[in-house]
Amino acid sequence: MPGRRVVNGAVMVNWRDRVQTTPIWAFFLIVAVLLTVYLDALAVALGQSAHGVLVLSLFALALAAVSAGLAAVRRAWVSKRIGRYPRSAWTEMACAFRTGRPPDDPALDEPLLALIERRKAQRRRLRRQRPAALVLFILWCAASLYLKLLDWRPLLVLIVVIPSVQIPLLRRRRAVDRLLAERIRGRWGWSADGRFEEVEGGGS
Repeated sequence: MPGRRVVNGAVMVNWRDRVQTTPIWAFFLIVAVLLTVYLDALAVALGQSAHGVLVLSLFALALAAVSAGLAAVRRAWVSKRIGRYPRSAWTEMACAFRTGRPPDDPALDEPLLALIERRKAQRRRLRRQRPAALVLFILWCAASLYLKLLDWRPLLVLIVVIPSVQIPLLRRRRAVDRLLAERIRGRWGWSADGRFEEVEGGGS
């Protein structure tokens, strides 16, 4: 597969894994550039005025700032919950979440399982919050159209594109999380006190 390196049967990290562990300021710049280019190109293609392009650019920057802020909070919370690790370890864990294959270092198995459980809880919260978020988004779209801040066509594209990309991505993420947890538990046993105890030959 493109962008996927396999050496001696082990999947190696690639640029996607490194992007997920990039510093917050770099994450903000990447998201801001991508969103601004996309929305501005869409606005120009649909014949938006200069004012409309400017509004979309500011909207893209606001989204990038919110995304970076949420990423910073998430990283701080995760570090507090499972401990601090070097960036190389976070990159290995990002690779595991992308491919569903545990890293070679068994010391990362326990934090990976903790992160999988956290992602499950997060998905449950998102399912409860999704209706409210949808209502707020519809109200924002209606207000923007009523005040003539935006054309309806870019909004329609966003409404169609975001679910069509997000829904398959979330389904794949759930499947990969399940596969990763099964593979990690497959090479580990549990001691009587609930601590990890490596199965003989399981770490090879």
